[in-house]
Amino acid sequence: MNKVKPTIKQKRVVENLIENRCHTLKEAMLDAGYSENSAINPENNVLKAKGFKQLMNELGLTEEFLTTALKEDISNKPGKRAEELKIGFKLKGLLNDKVEITAPNITIVDFKKPEEK
Repeated sequence: MNKVKPTIKQKRVVENLIENRCHTLKEAMLDAGYSENSAINPENNVLKAKGFKQLMNELGLTEEFLTTALKEDISNKPGKRAEELKIGFKLKGLLNDKVEITAPNITIVDFKKPEEK
């Protein structure tokens, strides 16, 4: 039996996003009662929380569902798929930062792999 339960704030974040009350995760967190400091880093303060992950699974947003939907979208969409591929890399933990340097007529984009733990 799983003893981890989502907190009230985590539930409110999800409700804010599902009901389109907030346009960003930061807004949803602030509206749910999280501090400004917590809302600056949603990945560590909400997205990685066991209770939040459990709530996502209960709602049907499992890793399997998301990766299957992403794979189908990438396979069925001709042409430019950069955004979908970035999402896939982020889900696999292969992409977390993007450094972009722009000069006249030149754009350099460097995707950094997260530090190994």
